[in-house]
Amino acid sequence: MTYDLGELSVRHDQLDHVPVLRLRGDIDMATCSTVAAALWARPRGLLVVDLTEVGFVGSCGLVLLAQTQQRAAAVGGRVLVAGCQPAVLRALEVTDLLSVVSPHPTVADALASLIEIPAPRAPR
Repeated sequence: MTYDLGELSVRHDQLDHVPVLRLRGDIDMATCSTVAAALWARPRGLLVVDLTEVGFVGSCGLVLLAQTQQRAAAVGGRVLVAGCQPAVLRALEVTDLLSVVSPHPTVADALASLIEIPAPRAPR
């Protein structure tokens, strides 16, 4: 499902049974309510937010990511972000959100990080 709202485009996908929210445009005061609706329309739990085509995330967007992570964590889930542009990554860094939303270079990397790797067994 895709929504094109002028300066912001939102697309919902499902990859490997994980919801992926793909955003394109800037996340600022003008688009924040649309992003909030898209983030919270998904079931709580795991969510990958693809920011590959997002050039700017304002304070309202950063708060939304933190709140979405809190909602996910309340039910044992988490939020991963993928494809952060340098300015977006810097915003996450200076607000200490890097450890909160688990950034990954690509959506594929984010999905791969969700696969639990079994611990090696001791030789018999």
